[in-house]
Amino acid sequence: MQRTGGRADSLIRSCKGVIGLPIKLAVSFMILALMVPPIMSAAGSIQQEIGEKGPISAAEELSDRIEKVSMKSLGYRTHMELEIPGDSYLAIGGQEGHVIRVFVGGSQVSRVLLDTPVIGDELFLYGNCLLEIGNTPDGQGVMVKEI
Repeated sequence: MQRTGGRADSLIRSCKGVIGLPIKLAVSFMILALMVPPIMSAAGSIQQEIGEKGPISAAEELSDRIEKVSMKSLGYRTHMELEIPGDSYLAIGGQEGHVIRVFVGGSQVSRVLLDTPVIGDELFLYGNCLLEIGNTPDGQGVMVKEI
């Protein structure tokens, strides 16, 4: 008489292995189904943050240059090359001269505040830009022009 494993024999006789496996699989798939939406949401928000990082860093770079120019003597001018990636753009000057507004896909995603206002009409910057940044003759702010 050949001896088989006691536990295996009891599972075969009681059919617990046959019934238990589909239940375990169903519970596993249910847990996976509940976890997919939060994981996809997290991945989407990470991708959105990565897409916003480039234009925001360009706005911060422009802000730093504007602040440096404002500390120089009257009549000081400098040039700056700025690259704004993708379908994004920056808006400076106009009514909100103390703010650089960052837009991605047509909606505003961030604002960078300036200590010194940008004087003049509102200017929209996108793509590769060559800018002239200089103090105003009266010292009240900074002018930014696209060359």
